[in-house]
Amino acid sequence: YYRVKPKFFVRRDDIKIEEYNDLYNKVIGFVNGSSYFERFDKDIKLKRDALNHRNILCSNMPDLREEIDMLDRHIVELLSIRQGYMEQAASIKQSRDLVRDEKRVEDVMTKVLAHAKSAGTHSELVEMTYRNMIEWCINFEFSEFDET
Repeated sequence: YYRVKPKFFVRRDDIKIEEYNDLYNKVIGFVNGSSYFERFDKDIKLKRDALNHRNILCSNMPDLREEIDMLDRHIVELLSIRQGYMEQAASIKQSRDLVRDEKRVEDVMTKVLAHAKSAGTHSELVEMTYRNMIEWCINFEFSEFDET
């Protein structure tokens, strides 16, 4: 992850964490693969439960929105990279007839839907997003091809 702000959240109001020692005898959720601070990271007496997604740790709407905004910035950066590849594809393809490749579309869909399943993402969200994005990319390639 790009940044980590250590926070301890509780699921019930009757549990209070006011100092480090309050963590003992509680199960602590943490983001798998993350580093927090040395004492916490090395403390073998703590009971831990690894979480795969950082967003599970959000406890209020401002924190949640901050994480979504950060994620959206990363998604836009990745889309920019993908767009660069579409620009290259438009210049590599020798014929306008090669722009729409249904076999490739279905290959991409098969791969992303399989990954969605393994990642626990709703397949409908992934399918709608990718089909729309692929159609946009095809149209972009057509417009790029037509300009040359």
